[in-house]
Amino acid sequence: PASNTRSEKNYGKMGFCMSCARTPSRMEQTVELRSGIQMPIFGLGTWLAKGKGECLQACQWAINAGYRMIDTAALYKNEEDVGQALQELKLDREDYFIVTKLHWDCHGREN
Repeated sequence: PASNTRSEKNYGKMGFCMSCARTPSRMEQTVELRSGIQMPIFGLGTWLAKGKGECLQACQWAINAGYRMIDTAALYKNEEDVGQALQELKLDREDYFIVTKLHWDCHGREN
């Protein structure tokens, strides 16, 4: 009906908003850090992904889907998979953002 707001004219045959397709992807949105560096606001969290393959596949999928930030930590024991995914996809270093955490017992000069 003409009163249907989800008309084919506005949403296309596939059912997604055509005006949304013309706006920048939320995956591309960033926030400016105090240092002036732009950090993507969406990223892949890897804390539940197991190393030795599971995290590798998740990172590859996420990067191919447009994610440009990956959140990891040594405690997760999957940083090797994150690095392998980035190397295999041959992204330039400035094209992605890595967030990691330092465990409290690793602080200090001796560590």
